[in-house]
Order: sequence, then C-alpha cells, then structure tokens
Amino acid sequence: MFSIVITEKGGAQRQLDFEGAEIGIGRLEDNDLCLPKNNVSKYHARLVFKDERYVILDQKSTNGTYVNGRRISAPMVVRKGDKIYIGDFILTLAARGGVDAIAAREFRPLPAGDTRGVTLPTRLADPTVSERPVDPRTGVPRINSLPLAPPPSAALSLPPTRASVPPPLPNKANPTLPSAQPPLPTRATAPRPEPPAAASVAAQPGPGDAEHGYLTETASSPPTEATSHEADQAVWSAEHASAADSGQTSPAVLAPLIRLQGALAMLMERLATHMNVARGEESAFPSEHQTTLEQLIDELADEGAIGPDLDRRFLREAAMSEAVGLGPLDRLLANRSVREIVVDGPTRVLADLGGGLTPVSSFFSDDSAVLVSARRLLHRAGQKLDLSETMHEAQLPAGGWVQLLLPPLSPKGPLISVRCPLRAQSSPESLVTDGVLSTEMLLLLRNSVQQRKNILVLGPMGAGVSSLLAMITTFVSDHERVVTIEDSPSASLLNSQTLPLSRKAVPEAGLAEFLRQASQLRYDRLLIDDLQAADTLSALSTAASTNGVLLGMHAPNPQIALTLLELFAHSALPAAGRSIKPLLAAALHLFVHLAPDGSGARRVHSICELHLTQPDTLELHGLFRYDGKAFLAAEPRASFPST
Repeated sequence: MFSIVITEKGGAQRQLDFEGAEIGIGRLEDNDLCLPKNNVSKYHARLVFKDERYVILDQKSTNGTYVNGRRISAPMVVRKGDKIYIGDFILTLAARGGVDAIAAREFRPLPAGDTRGVTLPTRLADPTVSERPVDPRTGVPRINSLPLAPPPSAALSLPPTRASVPPPLPNKANPTLPSAQPPLPTRATAPRPEPPAAASVAAQPGPGDAEHGYLTETASSPPTEATSHEADQAVWSAEHASAADSGQTSPAVLAPLIRLQGALAMLMERLATHMNVARGEESAFPSEHQTTLEQLIDELADEGAIGPDLDRRFLREAAMSEAVGLGPLDRLLANRSVREIVVDGPTRVLADLGGGLTPVSSFFSDDSAVLVSARRLLHRAGQKLDLSETMHEAQLPAGGWVQLLLPPLSPKGPLISVRCPLRAQSSPESLVTDGVLSTEMLLLLRNSVQQRKNILVLGPMGAGVSSLLAMITTFVSDHERVVTIEDSPSASLLNSQTLPLSRKAVPEAGLAEFLRQASQLRYDRLLIDDLQAADTLSALSTAASTNGVLLGMHAPNPQIALTLLELFAHSALPAAGRSIKPLLAAALHLFVHLAPDGSGARRVHSICELHLTQPDTLELHGLFRYDGKAFLAAEPRASFPST
C-alpha cells in the first residue's frame, strides 16, 4: 500500500494512495501515477513494494530519477521521508496522514506537555530544475543536473564495494531455474549498449521544453518484465550493504576504471604529438584536430586498447577537456550544487554536494594532467604556476578559492582544493526542506536577525558555517547595508546589498584594519567569518558595541567555542586576571551549532542562548537540539519575543 505526497514546482501539494504492490510513473495517462510535464519521460520510473521495502527503478528516462538529490543508476531502496525527484515533481513516501505525518517526522517537540507541531514550507527546492549548466561546446542545457560522472556506458560509477557477488535469484518465469537469471548488472561490470537511433535523445530542446532547460526524448520504452527481479536485487543489496564496510573492492569492479584511464592516457600521449596539450591557459579545442582525435581513437581500438565495452564518446570528450580545459574539473565546476572539490591524485577526485566530500567517478590521465589543470586554474585566477613554490592560493573570478600543494609539501603529488562559491539560488526555506533545521528553528533565526541579536554560527571544518551565515544575511531588511569580512566572499552572492571585504586579498592586514575600513563604509550590519584567535578581542569588542553582528568560527560544540573565545580574548588583555565574561555576554546572544550527522548530512545540532547568571558565570541555555532523528524544542523558550 503506497501513500505518496506529490509536490509540484511552485509549491502545490497533493497526496495519492495506491493499493497495489507496484506502480508505474510517467508522462502518459496509462501510468499508475501520471506526471504530465515535458521533462518527465513517457514511462519514467517504477516504484515497487517488496519484502517490506520500497524500491525505485528508473526506466532509462531522459532526465533521470533522483533520490535525495543524487541521480540513481540502478534500483535503489528508499524509505519513508526520502525525496524522489522526477522532473518538476518531488515524491515523498509517507504513512497515512500525508503532509502532517512528514511534518511530525521533521520536528517532534519534547513530550513535556508541548504538543505544537510544524508544517512543511510551501516552497520546496528542486535541484533537478534549478538553473541547469549549459554545455560550453553546444550551448545546450545539460540533461543531468549533477554532471559528476561520464555517460552510463563509460562504466565508471562504482557500486558499493562488497565482499562477494550476490547469488542469482530465481527466475520469475521459471522458479526452478535459479541459474537462468543473471545477477543484477552494474555500470562497472555490464555497460549499457548504445541505444538505437530511434531511441536517441534529440540534439536540440523541443519547443515545449525550452523554459525547463531539458532535452526531449524522441522515443520511450515501456516498462520491462525485469522490474520485479531488479527489485529483488536491490533488496538483496540493501540487506548486504554491511559488506561494503570491509573496504575491499573486487578487481572485476575496478578493471573497467583502470582500462578507461589507461586508454585515456594512451590517447593523450598520442594527441600530444599533434597539438600542445600542456599549454598554461584554457582554450577551445582546435577544429582541425577533431578528425585527428577520431583517427587516434580508431587506431587504439584497432590495437585492442579500447575494447567494445569502453565508451568512445566519453574518451573523446575527456580527451578534449583535458587537452584544452580542466579535465574532469570542468564538469564539477559547472555543477551549481558542488561546494568543494579535492584532487588527491589522477584517480582520486572528491566533491562535496552538501553531504561531505565523497569520491566521484572522474579521473585524469596521469599526474602531469593534474598539474596542467592546476596551472590553468591559477591562470584563470590571474596567477602563474611556480614549481619552486610548494603552495599556491588564489581567488577565482567567480568567487571560489583554489589551493595547490606540490611536493615535498604534498608527498603523493599535486593536491588541488577548490572551494566553490554559493551558486545555487536557494531560499532559507530550503534549509527546512533539506533537513538542515526545523521550521521553528528557522523562525527563531529570522526573528533574531530582525531584532538585531548577535549570532555566532559554529561548527567543524567543512560543516557549512559560511553557507549558513550567508543564508542568514538574507533575513536582513533590504534598506540595511551589510559589510562582510570573509576569506572568500560568499554572503554577497545571496544578498545583493552586502559589501564584501576579502581577508585573503590582503593577508598581512589584521581584523582591526578590516574593521576600520568597514566602519568607514557606514555599515548597518556586520558579518565576520572564520574568527581566528588573534582576532577574538577585536571582534567581541565590536559586537558588544554593535547590534546585529553575525560571527562564524570553527569549534566542535558551543561549550568549547565559548571556552576558546574566553581564552583567546583573555590572552589579548594587557592586564591579567580581568574577567572577560561580561564582554562575552554583551557581544553574543545566540550560538548556532552546525555539524554533519552520522550519514554526513549537515544539521543544526543545537541553538543556545547565552546568559550571564552571576557576575562571573556564563550559562548556555538550549533552545533547540537535534537528537539524531528529529529536532526537539526546549522550555522555556528564548528570552526575547519569537514572533
């Protein structure tokens, strides 16, 4: 029995109940669930309930099926509350009770007589339809809004590592022949063959799809009979997922990846005899070498270096990107959801899409290609690569920050780190939709900003402190001038009235100098991110004399943050023994603790209010906390009005 809450782009919600164990989802009316939009395929996906589990299967749709923002390439087990993105729609599995049941799961008050609940915001963020990147070569919007991996047939997306291959399941047509049903193919072991011409994707968007940024399909396949078997395999994978903790990957899984990289390395070596693939700046791929590249691929195929299971189209595009661009970084930097990229070797590329750094299915041909891409990144930032220097830092024109470490500082080879600016047009309500905080927590932050309370956002490195600070600035009134002091400006990308000052642009200047410059700009609000030990006393003194200050620092929890601030400020005082606690109480009102949970997703783990209970005693009073499953409210509430 299915209960699905359907949210359409724009906020309209409805709930449908299904009695069967399997439903089809697509654009045509003969589907069990009809989603009549051009960016939904005719037979887009199927949802199966089997063995007390829900399994979503993509039916080779044009624009893909996403679960919690990640595109699926194989049947996937989903749970109640997971968000399934299909075109302009978000599907959420729910118990009977629909939207209210989901809201109760996202915010559950403490049971001490507090029965207030919350409802979901009417505006939901959909990463599959937000400003899709455009292919620089064709000018056509990309189909995949998460362009992290090569085409499916490139056999690069590694499945979760398992100690063994699952045994074949019984054939549904003939249960007595278990060996007749092969194991579920993965993109690493059984690449999907090229579709026939009749089922290809159109090269240009259709007239009805231009506003959505999608390509339309010219043909669509009806559901296959293998759906039930694939659901069996997905359930098997979920039950044996603990085998992935062994950290061992089967050589059969790694083989296609190794052969693809080897083929790319040989292709780049031969292409280097025809053109300069190591030039220090980016450019367009020369048209006169297009034919040469195809001939080199044919030669490698004739020699057996490129087998029929390796995707030639991917090799061609990867070679072109590496020859004149940034290699796999081109795809990642074009993805508006990517927050950080780390290259720790030619075959180890990691990206952060909001859940922490995770490996992606991308690679360079060799170490020299990594160094060439680093040289071009620095050139984009207006710097030159100096091999005698082991560390380079530069700010990219779009606002990101690139760091390059070279041997011997990085013994393994060149290490590239790129911090991407906030590029997705998110709203504060999307924090609730993404499970970062609850509706009541968001309301408290909004009211705190409007009442000019001083807020400290804290968390470990990579927790998203800067992103949350930038989002909080959107609560400031339009007529107020906000001056931000940041390492790399990000708040200005979400709030148009902010005036950013970049600390890394003048690294020798202290915070006191930046505060002097900020005061000359006659700010109404002040934001100071990445608070350092030497800056603490200046920052606290300014916050104590100014209302509506936003601060950010790295600390594991609010209590340690308070201790560090007191220690740093006390060490900067000329006279020993003087208490710093009254200054802390006057400078800081709210502590917002942001950190990843066990799954890597970012959550606001607590919001505390700071009180000076005695002349020399500070107390953090918890207003909200995250218990690992839900956001809980405490009593009494904040000392200032929340409405």
